[in-house]
Amino acid sequence: VFLKQVVINSTDELNCDGDGIIAIKNLAALYEVLGAKVIKDENASCDSFGNYMYLKIEESNETKIEQYGPACYLIKVSNCEILGATERFMLETFVKINELTSDKNKPSDLNISYSISSLI
Repeated sequence: VFLKQVVINSTDELNCDGDGIIAIKNLAALYEVLGAKVIKDENASCDSFGNYMYLKIEESNETKIEQYGPACYLIKVSNCEILGATERFMLETFVKINELTSDKNKPSDLNISYSISSLI
């Protein structure tokens, strides 16, 4: 099931000379192209039922991506490597899209309501 809503939250410390704005805009554009409504909701958190995809981007000592719920991801960013971290997340999304649209799954055969969480 494709989740039609994506919540992206990040801390203000991740501006990184404008790279943070670019990273968030790139993520939002990707999921909007996939048909999701992308919002920022500072009161939102991981939904244990997977009703929406939740992306939290925060500063850390190490740059990495962790899944911690059915459709919840923590993108940890070290030394303002926010573009690299979010591009990696986007790349994994493209890989999953490619798998879903391979010869055995023609794009016309895919239900437009498949899960974003299944794309990661």
